[in-house]
Amino acid sequence: MSPMNNRLLRPRASGGATAPDARAYIQAVQTADGQALEPAVVKAIDDFVIGCKADSVWTPIKACCILMGARTLSGATTPLVGSAPDNNGPFLPQDYNRKTGLLGNGSTKFLDTKRSHSTDTRNSRHIAVYVSQRVGTGTGDGCYLSTTTLNTSGDTYIYDNAGNPAAISIKLSSSGSAIQFTAGSWSSGFLGGSRDAINNTVLRASQTSQTSTAASVDPINENYLVFGNSSFRADGRIAFYSVGESLNIALLEARVTALYNAIGAASI
Repeated sequence: MSPMNNRLLRPRASGGATAPDARAYIQAVQTADGQALEPAVVKAIDDFVIGCKADSVWTPIKACCILMGARTLSGATTPLVGSAPDNNGPFLPQDYNRKTGLLGNGSTKFLDTKRSHSTDTRNSRHIAVYVSQRVGTGTGDGCYLSTTTLNTSGDTYIYDNAGNPAAISIKLSSSGSAIQFTAGSWSSGFLGGSRDAINNTVLRASQTSQTSTAASVDPINENYLVFGNSSFRADGRIAFYSVGESLNIALLEARVTALYNAIGAASI
């Protein structure tokens, strides 16, 4: 009998992930954490990457962090795609929950994605967050993701006025006003939008799409910020963010929601 190949006896550093991008990300997170992730977390991440590729929403993602699943804050801010964000405030380990994400304070804490809002063309861009805890415990409103400057031509934001029935406002680099969603019973979940033409933006909240025909303008040259700018910083909890080129925002929502639910169900 020939001897068994020793490589078959070695545990895989990625914990069994099959997608190369997922393996590379998991290895980076485990290096930041200093220990391996549980198989259920590895599978959730692997399924997410494979699913995004199948839905053709992977390549348009240019800056992204899964702010959950990792064992440490350092692991959680390891980028899935793009550069590692700057931790301003800073966020501390006690702000991080493995199942629900990172908690803002509504004043000093935010992430700078290091991706310029002007990098993507005016007619191909998307923004997305998964909010596990809505703003309102402190400031009462805030931006989950935004440019530094708001209420000007070419800005972008996802804004939540928790005291207003038309609570969620989303805008992507247009000269007009943001689309406002009547949130109803919305208290958490995916929010986002994608522009694929000069006069077509699909915006997503409460598992519902709305279309804006507001014309695009040249995007302002500022970085995307998670937890908002200094005037409208969010005190909610965010478990995922993504920015980049245009994509099918409903398909991305389905993949992110499945990822959030899988990590939530994991024994960690």
